[in-house]
Parts: sequence; structure tokens; C-alpha cells
Amino acid sequence: MSGPTKRRSSRRAGNCFWVCKWIMKGKASTLLLLFLPLMMLACSGAPEPRTGGSSQAPEWYFTPPRDGSGLYGTGEGFTVDEATAQALNQIASRIFVTISSEFSRRMEQEVDNTGAMFSSRSFQDIDIDVDEVEFTSHTLLRSERAADRIYVLIEVDRFAQVERLEAEINEGLSEAGALAALYRQEEHLILKARAAGKSNQILENLRRKALIRDALDGFAMDTYAEVTERISRNRVKLDQALSSLSVTLRGTEGTDEVVGLLGARLNREGIVILEGQCQTINDCARIFVTVSERENLDGSTVKMILDYRITTTAVGGGMMAQGNLTVSGISFGGSEAARNKAMESAEDVIEKQELTQLLGLF
Repeated sequence: MSGPTKRRSSRRAGNCFWVCKWIMKGKASTLLLLFLPLMMLACSGAPEPRTGGSSQAPEWYFTPPRDGSGLYGTGEGFTVDEATAQALNQIASRIFVTISSEFSRRMEQEVDNTGAMFSSRSFQDIDIDVDEVEFTSHTLLRSERAADRIYVLIEVDRFAQVERLEAEINEGLSEAGALAALYRQEEHLILKARAAGKSNQILENLRRKALIRDALDGFAMDTYAEVTERISRNRVKLDQALSSLSVTLRGTEGTDEVVGLLGARLNREGIVILEGQCQTINDCARIFVTVSERENLDGSTVKMILDYRITTTAVGGGMMAQGNLTVSGISFGGSEAARNKAMESAEDVIEKQELTQLLGLF
């Protein structure tokens, strides 16, 4: 059996999960960080007895082999498949705790100025909540029925898992490299920004895989370091391209408020908004906003849905990017109140969403 396995950890792993995540988000004091090794020892113990039959479990269920070239987990259920899923979830939870504890340790290094590889910002840039871990394969080592329950011991090949992740990561890095070459070839700043944005989208999707791969391979964090460094370089390229850009910004009737919000966001990003027409070719673009709206009535409730299309074209008229912004508002006070709520949502999205995504650059 293989495929994504949802993490349903035991109470002990679950508690460690939240403590580690709490520390990751910078909400723990230095004193708490000093107790992290003790917490991790508590997390790494044998599985607790589970309700519904665990008192009947065989001895080997509570003393699985130590992780080495294989990763081991035990599980119970009414069927072999159910027990296997629980065992795989146990392994996935341990991987998560390993990642969380390593992040916490490196954050402590950063605080102590001991030359940690990553800044605190780079730790906070990524959500390491590993909801799913897809295992390449696993082996059923033992299976035993007691009363109405089945108990299993599962092994996952650590090296096979690392090998699969490395293949996926290398494929993604190759795609990102091709986009980096495209960035150098493009002449228009919008096209350069689009290449850098697409590259970063690929790299951001690799970060979790890189973390899991490094956790399985001793956590030197070499793969994560490479991915993070490429993201940082792309962000510099992206900022350089956008900050040197000039645009004209217009919209159809009914888009004035969104055009104003978008203009304020562009200004904050260093983009110059021209009053007249573009005079240059490679450092200027035209942004045009259109809107369509739908109103749904359900008794006294009004739902207003606004679909904005943000189109970016070159001076010559060729389309270079297109973004879509859909917002909605619900109110018991009529159409105008629902529209106002929708506009509140639009303001929040325009303020917080990545500009490259807002403009449809990837």
C-alpha cells in the first residue's frame, strides 16, 4: 500500500506537535527552548496504549525497533489496512516532530548568535505543518490478532524515501533553473518578473519536500538551504524588475475603488503610475481592470459576488499577464450593504496577496 497518509498521532505526539509549533512561531521564551531536549525525549518513547483493545496488544507492539535504515511504526485496527494506516501516521508524526525540533534548535542558535545558517525570517516564511507524508513503499513485518483487534509492525525504507524525494526536488530545481535562464533572456520587465515569480512558485512548493528529505537524511539541511537560497535570489530579481517598472492604470465603470486600492499597492511596491501614456517599451506596461458582478438572493439574505480581471499588456498591445480577483459579501441589509462587505474583502486581498499573484504573473 502506498499513497498519502493523514497524520493522526497519539496524544503524546500530538502534544509535542503543538509545543514545537508554538516554539516555531516564536511564542516560547528562551527558557522553554532550554527544555526542548527533555520534551523530545518524552516524544520519542514507545507508543501509549490505545483504547479499544490495546491492553491485549502483544509485547512487540510497545517496543518497535529503533529507527535506522528503516523507519518503524506500530498500529492497531479492526482490519490490517486500518492498522497499517495508523502505523504510517505514527511514522509521519515522528518526522514532523523531528522537523519542528530542528527548527526550534536553529532558532535558538540564531538568538545566541552562533552563526545559524538561516535567519529567523526564513524560519517564519514556511508553514511546516506536515499534514501529509506520501511514503514510497512499506513492509508489513508483523501482524497479530488479539480479541477483535489486529496489531501490525510496519517498516518504511528510509533510503528509498530519500531517493524519491531527491528525484522530485531535482526535477523542480531543473524547472526553476530553466525559468532563471528565461529571466536573463527576457527584455521586458514584466516578463522578467513573471519568470522570477513562476520560478519561486515552484521553489516554494519544494520547501516542504526539502525539509522532509533533510529530516530523513540526518538533517544537515543542505537541500533546504539550496532551495531557500534560490528563493532569496529570485525575490531580489523580482523586486528589481517591478521597482523599475512604470504603468498606466485604468478600469471600466464600477472599478474605481479597486483601481484606487491597486494603485496604492503598486506605489508601495515602488512601481511608478503614469498620468499619461507609456513612452518606453521594455520598462512600461498598461494595466486595465474590468468587473462583472452577480447577485444571489436567499430570502432576506443578499450575496454579492464581484469578479475583477486585471490585464497587463505591453505598449504595443500584446497581453503579458492576467490576474483574477473574486470577492463576495453577504448581508441582510440589501445589495449595497453586501457590496460594501465584498469591497472590504477586496481591500484585504489586495493588501496581503503577493503582487505577482495579484497581477497574474504566474
